[in-house]
Amino acid sequence: MGFRRAGSVSKLVARYRWEGEAAFELQMKSGLSSRTRNVVVATGLTYFRNIPGLLSHLPSDKVLHAADVHDFQSFRGQRVAVLGGGASAIDLAVLLNEGQGNVQLVSRQPAICFSGRWGGSGKHPVLTPLAYPVSGIGPGWKHRVFADLPWLFRYLPDPYRLGIAETFPSPSGGEAMKDRVASVPLLLGCALREARVSKGL
Repeated sequence: MGFRRAGSVSKLVARYRWEGEAAFELQMKSGLSSRTRNVVVATGLTYFRNIPGLLSHLPSDKVLHAADVHDFQSFRGQRVAVLGGGASAIDLAVLLNEGQGNVQLVSRQPAICFSGRWGGSGKHPVLTPLAYPVSGIGPGWKHRVFADLPWLFRYLPDPYRLGIAETFPSPSGGEAMKDRVASVPLLLGCALREARVSKGL
């Protein structure tokens, strides 16, 4: 978790604890500490990066996580396989393709899905929001219930909750990428079994 005080650089928080008297003590990795009345935990995605085990033996210059790709022009003319079917993979494949990379998007899904506009079609000011409501985590009634009634979700049977956690929301790209991904070669319904470095690549 990052912490930023006005006029200072970002510090990495190692731990925090309740000190009483309406205050928390934050311990930074640097050894510094700070007290505050409120704490908002926003971990970001840094600690959730995952490289599949089938790729972990490959050289680090051959395998990158999407979060580590920033310069799309550096892939110009190179052959790149992007693995995944969610927003990050779709966005990355599109941007690399537009940066003149030789890109192929490989996904276990049989089709690439795209989420609709969070505001619905806008055709009717009353009926559209009722049929396709918007929440902080996405459009549709399922998103809306889980976002607005989390306490209800906790009371559902364990098998149902675990099933939902594993499958919902499903990977999907943003609607803005739907037309742009049309020029990206797709290899769908395929699961990775082996990966190795070949000579000349």
